[in-house]
Amino acid sequence: MGNWFSAERTKSRFLSEDGSVSVEFVLWVPLIFFFFLLVTDASAAFMAQANMWHVAGDISRQLATGGLSEAAAHIELQKYDHYTMKTYLSNRTIAVVLSQSYSNIGTGMALSFFGDMEVKVFQHLENGVDL
Repeated sequence: MGNWFSAERTKSRFLSEDGSVSVEFVLWVPLIFFFFLLVTDASAAFMAQANMWHVAGDISRQLATGGLSEAAAHIELQKYDHYTMKTYLSNRTIAVVLSQSYSNIGTGMALSFFGDMEVKVFQHLENGVDL
């Protein structure tokens, strides 16, 4: 027990690599976790964007063919959570703009600081259709 604080033993403790795997694990796990979180949110964002394109295309098609009025389109949009819609009409072309906050997509943590995702779809009005 007298050699507990000897120079050789102290030197061997500082040069020993015992526990280095634990320290590296503790340092890398948060980075790997954040990477997986980012991949999950990016995948969810791509899925949400594809769904928004589908919904916007369907609504613009129904508006352009006279199948829906703008009021009915807003009611139709209530089926989908967190979507907001704006429509613009110019030179017999209708533009449907859907938007959704990134905080409502995926885990809502990694992409929430980006603001809103927006999708614009343009459709030419059919003859005889007036909005």
